[in-house]
Amino acid sequence: ACIFLDNTVSSFTSEELQELYGDEFPSVTAAFHDAVESIRRFAVRQAPFYCADIESTLAERDVGRDMLEREAASIAAGKEALDTLMADWAVLDVQEPEGLELKLMDAAHNKGEAISEFLLTKTKPDLDHVRESVLDLFDKRVPVEIQKVVLRNRRSGAAFNRSLRMQILTDYTQYIADTTECAVKSRHEKFQAILDKDRELITRFIGECKGGSMFLGSFAALQEEMCWQQCLAREQIFGNDLATGSLPDVRR
Repeated sequence: ACIFLDNTVSSFTSEELQELYGDEFPSVTAAFHDAVESIRRFAVRQAPFYCADIESTLAERDVGRDMLEREAASIAAGKEALDTLMADWAVLDVQEPEGLELKLMDAAHNKGEAISEFLLTKTKPDLDHVRESVLDLFDKRVPVEIQKVVLRNRRSGAAFNRSLRMQILTDYTQYIADTTECAVKSRHEKFQAILDKDRELITRFIGECKGGSMFLGSFAALQEEMCWQQCLAREQIFGNDLATGSLPDVRR
């Protein structure tokens, strides 16, 4: 084996180096010998190889490096596709549950098609296994994440509509209390105002609720609770007239 060292120390005689470096000559040559010894120690620890066809060796190294870079880019692209889908789904407002799963599957399908097209540019002709692995991971993760979104949507819709129902009921109860204490209205005017407020608040609930058909449970409970508040208000307003049977009707 041969090592060619093209530098000042190996190119000049000792006399020339002494004249060139003066008092620094011993330290310069010592540093040179230390460097050569480091190379020797490294070389004896490695398996021998031929240098006769170094150009092809370097070419193979570049091919290997290119494969590694394309593989890394493919894996990163698959992760980014999943991360993008998850980020988009994380900020979804409450949706109508009917058809939500199909909507999410369509979005995932489009994303999968896009990443598949990209992977073709990175994995052909020698990294098909990488493409298959990335797409397989994508296909396995998507159904799991879709079910998480569907469940989160259901919980968020129920929680929002329940909170809205409680707020409207609180507003209605307060309105009834204020109305029954009004001194300038007749008893029938007070009760009619309470009935009118009922319609206003029901319309508000329908306009502000979320999740389409998910509102039905909260809506039914709200109607029942507001009807009960009307019965209590009627009793408070008309009092002694209860026995006469001439009381106005509550909303049914």
